[in-house]
Amino acid sequence: NYEEALTRISPDSLSFSGRCEWLELRQWLGHRGGASQMLVKPKETLFGGYYWGDDKTSYYYDLHRNTRMQTLQVYRVLRQDSVGQDTLKRIRQYFLEERSRGQWMNTYESAQILQTLLPDWLAEVDGDTLRTTTLSLSGAITAEVDKFPYTYELAQGEKLQVQKTGDFPLYLSAFQ
Repeated sequence: NYEEALTRISPDSLSFSGRCEWLELRQWLGHRGGASQMLVKPKETLFGGYYWGDDKTSYYYDLHRNTRMQTLQVYRVLRQDSVGQDTLKRIRQYFLEERSRGQWMNTYESAQILQTLLPDWLAEVDGDTLRTTTLSLSGAITAEVDKFPYTYELAQGEKLQVQKTGDFPLYLSAFQ
């Protein structure tokens, strides 16, 4: 009897991942509430993405005890509870940032992330089709760029205006 076993477990005695699993089980059994405790002190990336996990006890090579998988657990809990709906987009932003090298850690992790997030990413899209991400450049150069990565070198003093269109994020780096 899961219901009875759930009442015997004190969530305060569990690790962070254990509390996430405890909350997921509660939700699976039809209980609501409790997700607000997951919103306590998320870590924030430079671009505003939210993630959870203790860097000191999070192992990069561990399939379950790393910040990506712990953040995915929080995402699943918050998605089922109205208290965290505004946070979900910032968590999805974190996962896009984590894929900056073109991949997540391994196939298992990639499958877990896509299985959890892809339905919500697709639900964000207006209409039935995805708009291609395009970078419009004007000023020193006039171009419509839709193949990435793209590189352009400006001469000193040249000005450039940049505009992005499309349904997915685009990361731009500039340096001198």
